[in-house]
Amino acid sequence: MYSVLLRACLVTLVIFSPITCTVPTEQTPCDLEVEDISLVVSSALGQGRSRSSRSKRDVDDIDVHEIVHLHNQVRAGVSPSASNMKYMSWNAGLAEKAQEYAEQCKGGHNPDLSFIGPGYTTVGENIYITTADQLNWFDAIGNWADEVGDYDIYNDTCKEQKVCGHYTQVVWADSYQLGCGVTKCASVAGMNDAILVICNYGPRGNFIGRRPYVLGERCSECRQGDNCSMGGLCSNPFRDSCSCVSVHPVLLMVCAAMGLLLWA
Repeated sequence: MYSVLLRACLVTLVIFSPITCTVPTEQTPCDLEVEDISLVVSSALGQGRSRSSRSKRDVDDIDVHEIVHLHNQVRAGVSPSASNMKYMSWNAGLAEKAQEYAEQCKGGHNPDLSFIGPGYTTVGENIYITTADQLNWFDAIGNWADEVGDYDIYNDTCKEQKVCGHYTQVVWADSYQLGCGVTKCASVAGMNDAILVICNYGPRGNFIGRRPYVLGERCSECRQGDNCSMGGLCSNPFRDSCSCVSVHPVLLMVCAAMGLLLWA
């Protein structure tokens, strides 16, 4: 009886849920194997793509590929290795939310981190501010990743008076979507003429009492139907390309619930 009801509920979700998914058909720069990562990182040191423009909307398609690839490099290369690290993909809705908040030039974290995505209703957030003339994504994401030196994953602790939350969000295994915004601010967080970067992550990470990922052999705890990409990331062509698109609040919640049932 219960199995029949469950199947009926799932059919209803599939028919009415506003989840939009596309299956990637071409290999992207994000498909590099883990052996290639060291080459990419070493060649990128000090040579990351800088943005000469500092307009309010400055995240283009090339930026998107770079942002996603750099995040996945860090995620695939964590040490000790992760058994359940999901591949991270771009979500345009998260990027729009990040851009809208960035343009307010407030500097602090957004008090409203609600967002309806497939399998989640709240997001995590990382902030980077620089007074450099040009924005370098390698520097921005590397700044967050460098916090690994202050983080003890075995005890899930950060060194005293240090910050580790940016790193743990970047490598939070269950966060599989991100979107970033960037803007120029006349003044933000006590700095003048600065570039402000906001990245949102879904589902959110940094839950107290939880490690960012499960320690173990890479990809050994991927969900059924997942592939192992970049030598250490659990990828799924449907999960990696899905978003909730309905403007109806009820259908959006159905979308979030369906995503949670299928792959969160």
